[in-house]
Amino acid sequence: MELKTRRSGYLMILLFTGILSVLSACNKNDTPVGSTPPPASPAAQNSYGQSPAAAVAETPSGQNATTGGTFSGTIALDSKLSGKVDPNAVLFISAKPSEGPQVGVPPVASQRIASPKFPLEYTLSQADVIMPGATLSGQFNIVAKLMKNGAAGPMGPGDIEGKYSKNPVASGGKGINITLDTLH
Repeated sequence: MELKTRRSGYLMILLFTGILSVLSACNKNDTPVGSTPPPASPAAQNSYGQSPAAAVAETPSGQNATTGGTFSGTIALDSKLSGKVDPNAVLFISAKPSEGPQVGVPPVASQRIASPKFPLEYTLSQADVIMPGATLSGQFNIVAKLMKNGAAGPMGPGDIEGKYSKNPVASGGKGINITLDTLH
């Protein structure tokens, strides 16, 4: 039985790794190194199907939609949990919309940091947006998860979580300090 469980775990890791590989290749620039891409015509569309004019449209908050807002701060590990950190753990810092369900909903923006050292300074920006067409404008809940097995997904035994105590926070927020303090 243990062998079947181990095989299932390996298969899930391989499947997840393959999906991440495909997703990470989606927005890569195909222009060869050292060459310049041809200028875009005014009627050209970006990778989200928008015209250049739509891509730089102003959001209701007055921020440029291509750059969106940012969130920055420090992530620390509760000293009581320092001995509980797996050396292969991966930190995920995420911004989820403040309205609607928080569980089971993918973040709008996320960073993945392997083998993090705490305290860790971070900035989430438009470059970290994982949902096509979305911007970091508005109110978000900022969460950090230290995943023991290195995979994104639901929290499991040995994973450690922390949330910004004043969630939700408006884009452009600074000093969004999070302490990883909840062991699952």
